[in-house]
Amino acid sequence: MKRYNHIPDNLTPEQYAKLDEIADRVGGQGEDAGASESRIRAAIVEAQKQYIKRISQKS
Repeated sequence: MKRYNHIPDNLTPEQYAKLDEIADRVGGQGEDAGASESRIRAAIVEAQKQYIKRISQKS
């Protein structure tokens, strides 16, 4: 997975896999809806940030 600034380095392999899964799901939905590539990327980043926030609150 390509690393982005919003993704911390201290995640487990399972958490990185979940981020990939989120990107695939959101990207697929965006493509199905005919969204532009930049909007899809922005939606992926936002969904990943929400997941990271959720897992960091649990620890």
